[in-house]
Amino acid sequence: KHFDVDCVFDVGANEGQYGQMLRRVGYRGHIISFEPVPRALEKLRNNARGDSKWHVEPIALDSVARETTFNIMAVDQFSSLNEPSRDEAGDLLAKKNTVATKLTVQTATVTQMYDKYREQLHFERPYLKMDTQGSDLAIAEGAGETLKSFVGIQSELSIKRLYKGT
Repeated sequence: KHFDVDCVFDVGANEGQYGQMLRRVGYRGHIISFEPVPRALEKLRNNARGDSKWHVEPIALDSVARETTFNIMAVDQFSSLNEPSRDEAGDLLAKKNTVATKLTVQTATVTQMYDKYREQLHFERPYLKMDTQGSDLAIAEGAGETLKSFVGIQSELSIKRLYKGT
């Protein structure tokens, strides 16, 4: 409200929990949710159904646009473009953050999606929320100068190294 946000980029949307929270607290602007995991994507689409200002993209955001492998973990909220690390995860997280299956996904950059939706929705004050299991920095790097167009950025980070190279 303070920043007069008119579009939220919900990167790593999972089942749409963040979008639902935004609606519960009164946000009525556009939400663009990005989620490549099929099971979560289906629930996300159901949660966004009937909301003309909630848009769903079945892709992952990354530093570059490409086709790549996405790791679906035993607990899908840990799913990531990154391989799990065993260095600091500990036994409890290691069981949840184990690759159950791999999926080929298409990625895009924040800049590509910003340009697509800015033209379509005419927003002026977007907000970027990232919860991408170790890919937030790559996504920010891929945004380049577009990152300066966001009035706010939220990033969920782990204290422990859960993914290799992060």
